[in-house]
Amino acid sequence: MIIGIEYTKRVKNGLVVKNIPYKIHDKPCDEGCCKNDKTIGIRDKLRVNWLLNVFMPSKNIT
Repeated sequence: MIIGIEYTKRVKNGLVVKNIPYKIHDKPCDEGCCKNDKTIGIRDKLRVNWLLNVFMPSKNIT
């Protein structure tokens, strides 16, 4: 069960993406897929990777 949302940031090569939503669960999943009872949606993960690897370097955004 999801008990909250935590917003974090990710830094890669001096580029920063803030406010990445992680869902906080009341217990770890049975498959052991998440660390520290937190998960990130695949859409959010792909968007952050695209920002850090493609968009921000091409536009010289930090």
